[in-house]
Amino acid sequence: MRLEWATTDAPTPPSVRGFVLPAAQLVGRGLLGPGYVWVRQYPTDTGYAVTLTVSR
Repeated sequence: MRLEWATTDAPTPPSVRGFVLPAAQLVGRGLLGPGYVWVRQYPTDTGYAVTLTVSR
């Protein structure tokens, strides 16, 4: 599984794509920076995207 990550200044989901990493990849604030963090499962042929607010 792969996850798409993005950050925003406002509590609104991003309008552009984030960056995609394997689900096992460790991701922290040092990589993401400040702001609201958004993650979703990268769309596949068999699934659908689900967007979550991870933290702010």
